[in-house]
Amino acid sequence: MSNAARAPSPPPADVDVGASIDAAAEACGGDVRAAVWELLIRNVWLESEVDRLSASVSRGYVRHGLASKS
Repeated sequence: MSNAARAPSPPPADVDVGASIDAAAEACGGDVRAAVWELLIRNVWLESEVDRLSASVSRGYVRHGLASKS
């Protein structure tokens, strides 16, 4: 993924962000700094997975799939 800063997307309407923050902190023993650290590390891992999986998709399949959805 790009390292360029992107504007955050708003969360889905059915997600309680406050409860999610509380749950992340609780999972790290109440340490909010540790929760942020864990979330950042996991985000880096997820971005690397997206890059890896994107690289494994056939470019011809991607072009064909995008063209047929237009």
